[in-house]
Amino acid sequence: MVSFTKYSKCNGPFWVSKYLDRLARCLGLPFLSSATPILLPPPSVSSFMIIKLDRSNYSLWFAKLVLVLHGRKLMGIVDGYIPCPPHSLSDDDGNCFNVVNPDFESWFEKDQIILGWINTSFTPTVVSTVARATSTHATWLFS
Repeated sequence: MVSFTKYSKCNGPFWVSKYLDRLARCLGLPFLSSATPILLPPPSVSSFMIIKLDRSNYSLWFAKLVLVLHGRKLMGIVDGYIPCPPHSLSDDDGNCFNVVNPDFESWFEKDQIILGWINTSFTPTVVSTVARATSTHATWLFS
């Protein structure tokens, strides 16, 4: 068994890679070097949001969704605290360039992913009331 306290004085997640190396060895899998980053996709939000919003469970649905959004540092997009950046880049005088703002692209991508998560957590009756909303903030105001 790996002693986590043995590696706790090291910088970074050293004990994690050592633990995974030993676990891989036990399972007959290739070793993971401590220099190899382990990139795992985040779990699907649908696995957290097994509750579908209906007329009777708003408080429970809301509590679970807020936990997921805060945990992924996305609540600001939903509640409007992180507003949508301008679509195009401009100079200090306000002259727009015909170049898409990379901050807009990043924000919009997150917004649309969250919108999909939220719409997936609704029953069909609820989805029909917010189907025209094109942003998470607009959907949030409806729900």
